[in-house]
Amino acid sequence: MYVPTLSYSHVAFNGKLADLLVKSGYDVVLKLQAASEENFLSQTLWNNPGPFEDSSILNPRIIIKLLKVSSILLEYCRGSYNLLISFFYMQSAENNLIIELKRENFELGMIEQYDACGFGIFQLIGIKNIVWLSATAIYGPQPAALGIKYPLSYLPELLSPMDDRMSFIQRVENVLIATLSKRAQSIIANTSPLLDFPAPMSEKILHVAGFTVMKQKYILNKFWSQIANSSSEGFMIMSFGSIAKISQMDDRMRNIFFEIFRSFPRINFIVKYETIDEPVKKIEDNIFLAKWIPQIELMSHEKFIAIITHGGWSSVLESLIYSRPMILMPLFGDHFKNAQVIRQKQIGVIIDKNGMDKKFSELSEKKVEILAKFDIV
Repeated sequence: MYVPTLSYSHVAFNGKLADLLVKSGYDVVLKLQAASEENFLSQTLWNNPGPFEDSSILNPRIIIKLLKVSSILLEYCRGSYNLLISFFYMQSAENNLIIELKRENFELGMIEQYDACGFGIFQLIGIKNIVWLSATAIYGPQPAALGIKYPLSYLPELLSPMDDRMSFIQRVENVLIATLSKRAQSIIANTSPLLDFPAPMSEKILHVAGFTVMKQKYILNKFWSQIANSSSEGFMIMSFGSIAKISQMDDRMRNIFFEIFRSFPRINFIVKYETIDEPVKKIEDNIFLAKWIPQIELMSHEKFIAIITHGGWSSVLESLIYSRPMILMPLFGDHFKNAQVIRQKQIGVIIDKNGMDKKFSELSEKKVEILAKFDIV
């Protein structure tokens, strides 16, 4: 199993799948590939302010970044191979990796959806049977690899921010996002046809949504139980996963969230906040910052209302398993499509991150909407 380590939720999905295979009697080897190498690039293109930045093409800072990239990209192309190919070469040359893996005579290879380097490694070590995994919804190139034609006129790519009703311009954008890959024989996807837009299917696609989350009633320790039970109308969780850190959020955006939280004093808000000096810090009567949150355990509590999150697939599935709505602020990757699916199924609402600093009341309106729609208070 070739497992890139950029995202914790993807690693966890692959790890649980590996555990199931081992319990079934298979020998499994996981290749945990680092997301980047130190000093890989000779210069810094820019300091990324993080996923909370306004990523609209109309943002002048984005335009400047694109111009800077285009001005130095030719230099890299002239001086060496394409960056991705160079990185793949670094992997395959690492500690005679290919020779060692080839000796194992693997019968099957599994590769996570978003890193294609594994296809090249499988080719070099002679693996002919490949299963293409997806810890999220199905990625457009995956059904294409099985010969399934996805009509891009009404099926958005996984990384596109559209739903299944697109304008002409959005359809053009959707086509540009799509790419092709044809080496996989089957697909295992951590999703369900009921949690996606209608699309052509195949028996070669196995949907396994929810196998990573077993619904059960957890018992909170005394500390977390006190926080969960101390509010008269319940509590909400705010977490943006392992990559997007709320502590790196723009001060203005973060203050908007906290100001809205203060306006609902009968509801507690537990916020994952990575840089505090203590495990949990109470900054208001109803706002608690926590370095780490027992998210599943809290979701199983009877006073849990909803989660405010980025739309990462793990949090989406966990919310659905425990039958709770979501307030989604998509940031990057598949978050936008996930949010559109949840909005269409009417089990959550969307906040536009690009409008947070312009429309102070948007979050408040969304929160009132979700509380009223699902008859929570």
